[in-house]
Amino acid sequence: RRILVDKAVDKSTAESLKVQRDEDGKPIDKKIGKDKRNLYLKGEGRVMEGGKETTDPNSWENIPQSDQMKRGRAHQEKHTKLRSPLFFINPFRLSIRNLGKHIDESQLKVLAAMGIEKGLEKNLVSKEDVLSHWRAGGELTAREIIQRLNASDGDEDIIPIYDSSEGIKKYVPSVFIDRDFQGKDGKASKVL
Repeated sequence: RRILVDKAVDKSTAESLKVQRDEDGKPIDKKIGKDKRNLYLKGEGRVMEGGKETTDPNSWENIPQSDQMKRGRAHQEKHTKLRSPLFFINPFRLSIRNLGKHIDESQLKVLAAMGIEKGLEKNLVSKEDVLSHWRAGGELTAREIIQRLNASDGDEDIIPIYDSSEGIKKYVPSVFIDRDFQGKDGKASKVL
């Protein structure tokens, strides 16, 4: 019987990916490379306890108790799933809960584009957000990222600018509303 064997990675690459562990078996240093699972996005959109002033309507304290419990369970479930290397975060998928039945795909696409535009106008995207996106994408080497940083005059050159003349499709390529999504409890919930 013939056995065909290929190296998964060469020796120098294997050395760079090796993770050093302490006495308890926990990793000492994180490996450097592409974040193929997009774990840097796991905290996006999460409302933290005590994160904002109580006068803010979006603070944790002003969210109804049932919604707090629902969000806590969803975060715990996501955390549990992401322990497995089989699960990853899709950087292009957005989950929206409690979406009104009167909203269709075209209206949602326009709302998403308006949200992107307003978020960029209010400077909600930081230089660190763009850098973490570049690092995680793996399309740019560390040298290319440094070159882009050095070539820019300031944060304004790094953060993208929303140009409405380019059309919504550049920023929100497609939208699909799955209103028949079944959760663990068997109840339908709305997912985009």
